[in-house]
Amino acid sequence: MVANLVDRLHDAIEEGLDAETLHDIAGLWEANNLNEDLTYEQLVADGAPTTCDDCGSDVTPYDETGRPVEGGWEWFMVSDEVWETASRGESAPGILCIGCLEKRIGRRLEPTDFPELAVNKSGWIVSDQLMDRLGQQ
Repeated sequence: MVANLVDRLHDAIEEGLDAETLHDIAGLWEANNLNEDLTYEQLVADGAPTTCDDCGSDVTPYDETGRPVEGGWEWFMVSDEVWETASRGESAPGILCIGCLEKRIGRRLEPTDFPELAVNKSGWIVSDQLMDRLGQQ
């Protein structure tokens, strides 16, 4: 399934995603859509600008040229325990920004809340708030 993406990988990288992040996204997509085949188009759609389920802010903003907004992204993964806490008593979220996730769990996120994944690495694309929570600022 992922093998059919190899010839299109360079397109995704040119669109601003690195190979490790694409691997993580593909893994997440696979875990949540086990009965469907993963195509390049679906991967791009799943990695397209998305909004926080609670406040509606765009957690993966792109500029008018289609490039990621520098310092604007809050695309991350937290531990299962943190996500389960955020899901209690409310509908299970798909995507949350840092502020809304912290509101749901009732505390500030800490570096130990983030598993060691490529998606949780800092860089020019990541918001200052996320870099702070990752302990990388």
